[in-house]
Amino acid sequence: MGSNKRARLHSFLFGALGILLPLLFILSFVVSTLTREVVKAFAGESITTILYLSTGWLLKLWDWMPEDSQILFIIIVGAFCYLFIYLAKYFASRTNRTLTKREKKCLADYSDYIQEVVKPKKGKLYEEYLRQCATEYDLS
Repeated sequence: MGSNKRARLHSFLFGALGILLPLLFILSFVVSTLTREVVKAFAGESITTILYLSTGWLLKLWDWMPEDSQILFIIIVGAFCYLFIYLAKYFASRTNRTLTKREKKCLADYSDYIQEVVKPKKGKLYEEYLRQCATEYDLS
């Protein structure tokens, strides 16, 4: 997996956590305040079942917690959501710019030109230089 894909995956996962966690709390609050019949009339039977299954564990946790700890729990979850969004932004900025097809083709053309034209010419010039140095050394 390339560094761009990995950074984008981390960015997506942290961003999703940072956004979905508060939405889950809001959804659980709405589901807990409304009766099941009202939610069923608004969203339908299957979606109501999914809502109650997905937020049920959070409601049980919320009821299990003492009231003094609930505010602290909300603050901690809010801090984690902020941290997740910050990490998503950090990983999104770590992606590297990649070359377009046109730039890749141009780069390949330059590389071919260097291999086919410049390197042989450089080799010939270096051989000529060595011959000149050898003749100058022989003369002195």
